[in-house]
Amino acid sequence: MSAPPAPLAGWSRLDACASTQDALWARPELLGVYTDSQWAGRGRLGRAWAAPAGACLCLSWRPPLAGLAPALLPRLSLAAGVAVARLARGLLAGAGAGEGARAELALKWPNDALWRGRKLAGVLCEARAAGEGALAAVVGVGLNLTPHPALPAAAVSLQEALGAPPPPLDALAAALAAELEGALALLRASPAALGDVWGAHALPLGTPMRCMGVAGRFAGLGEEGGLLLDTDAGRVTMESGEAEVLARLPAP
Repeated sequence: MSAPPAPLAGWSRLDACASTQDALWARPELLGVYTDSQWAGRGRLGRAWAAPAGACLCLSWRPPLAGLAPALLPRLSLAAGVAVARLARGLLAGAGAGEGARAELALKWPNDALWRGRKLAGVLCEARAAGEGALAAVVGVGLNLTPHPALPAAAVSLQEALGAPPPPLDALAAALAAELEGALALLRASPAALGDVWGAHALPLGTPMRCMGVAGRFAGLGEEGGLLLDTDAGRVTMESGEAEVLARLPAP
């Protein structure tokens, strides 16, 4: 069910839904949907994710893939991370946060935005066959808005980071949509440049991490967007999995 028309052309604001991902897959005519109440969302690795009313911005976007090489599809997650980081740092700047506070916003491979080591936002990218060898994709973003007992203890909200209530939902969704479009344009123009921008927003190099049982120190992104870890046995590239931060280093 939809609320009054949203200010985003081709988008729909939902009063509530089970999952914005599923809602958008079911509405191929839309560019995106968003809500602040979702009861059966999903995260990476099949995790269930519920967003109590008012606690999160749940947004799903259908990126136009025409002309995008299929090999670049996995980097949509990196592009979405860049969009979230740019949005959050811009909001922090607007709230008067200094450079040090803005630097506390960091991306963790492959898809989490952290603030002071706690999860502020996550990304889920899905691709499906669209007929005649084509693919379609949906990029989902969950951004914590306000503190809520139902959110995990390791989560942090935008309100806590800003020290003030977050912007209205429609304005926040419009700003995130613009950042997503900009990050996709950067991916199209130069995957290497997107990787550089992602790295500029990432956790400090040398941060101890573990991924798929391999422990090491964060060394940036590989040429294909994988995670580089410096281990005792040398540098390795992790192309899949989920990184776990073992210890925080000071923000750069």
